[in-house]
Amino acid sequence: MEIPGVTKSIVEHLRSQIITGQLKAGERLNESVLSNQLEISRAPLREAFRVLEEDQLVVSNPRKGCYVADLTQQDFIELYQSREMIEIYAIDLLEEMRLNELNDVEAALKATIGLSIPTENESADEKLNYLLKFADFHNSIVKASQNRQIIHFYRKIGFHLARYQFMYAYKPGLTSDSQKEHTKILNLIRSNKYDQARIYLRHHIKSFVNLMKVRITS
Repeated sequence: MEIPGVTKSIVEHLRSQIITGQLKAGERLNESVLSNQLEISRAPLREAFRVLEEDQLVVSNPRKGCYVADLTQQDFIELYQSREMIEIYAIDLLEEMRLNELNDVEAALKATIGLSIPTENESADEKLNYLLKFADFHNSIVKASQNRQIIHFYRKIGFHLARYQFMYAYKPGLTSDSQKEHTKILNLIRSNKYDQARIYLRHHIKSFVNLMKVRITS
């Protein structure tokens, strides 16, 4: 779906603020306040809310308005179960195609080399860009599957995933650990060791789940 220019800008602005926690879980999105702050009419703002609701970042109540979606342990577990299912199946498809030359995946991995964890003084947008560079490795594996439906679904949950990832993306040592694990997964696929790649990818995903469970108590 093509989003008109003004609405697209609003979506990107609000999406970034929600993912980075500048707009907090449960916070009401006041149309009047936001339209004044952003100097826009309410029509594109309402359309932006609709798009963000499809991304699972916003929930609407016909009588109460729109709110930033909550972050809960159950939601996180279900979301990561969906993520695991998609990424593992993507490797299934790579195996079916006997595809092991993954230039985009390799490029995504190289893009993270030398990256350092953002400091407290850096902006939320800079921190988000850092996070997205690491997430692009996983996005590239799904895209390599060439299945338009799972690519679309993965993209739709990607922004919701990023909210949880943002909570833990700056743990000391996580950068080097992620690079090593991503490299291992890619090398296994290159060697046609798809079974081992699936096992290692599942372990990689579940390790993050275990880290996050202690941070999300509801």
